[in-house]
Amino acid sequence: PLNAPLLPQLPLSPTISFAGDRFYLARSQGAVAVTTGAEPWNLNTLQTSGAFAAFAFGNGKWIGSIEANSIRQSADGRQFDLIETAQPGPISLVFQDGEFLGAGPRLVRSGADGSWPVQTALDVNSVAKAGGIAIAVGANGKIYRSVDYGPFTSVASGTTTTLNGVAYGNGKFVAV
Repeated sequence: PLNAPLLPQLPLSPTISFAGDRFYLARSQGAVAVTTGAEPWNLNTLQTSGAFAAFAFGNGKWIGSIEANSIRQSADGRQFDLIETAQPGPISLVFQDGEFLGAGPRLVRSGADGSWPVQTALDVNSVAKAGGIAIAVGANGKIYRSVDYGPFTSVASGTTTTLNGVAYGNGKFVAV
């Protein structure tokens, strides 16, 4: 394979994301491999206390979440600088309608400027946003909804099964 020499150098437990025009393969202790798909993987290692869990791109910048302790920002998608200490960091990130949203043991959201002014005590596994509506899902069938940057409120789901993911497409939010 095109990138076989790099992959053995990375520790176990990979996470892959596509943000901007790049694929990110993140593994433990800050090891991040980056490619556009047309080039070999480029290995970057940041000094962190955990692995990158998620990436998103919007407003000309990349945001990366380190599961144990932080949210980092990059202008070039390769070097990520600390912008927020988060205990713990989000496990999924999305950019839509001018804001970044991060899901994890707490829900975080940003403004278009990339600041992270709003944090909630919601423990959610995934978040999606479209058309001014954000949906977050979590344990015991919990679904939360926010309209036009407002607060998240609980919505009946009809299940007590943990929901691990939510996505938007074809005019619908789908949670699993």
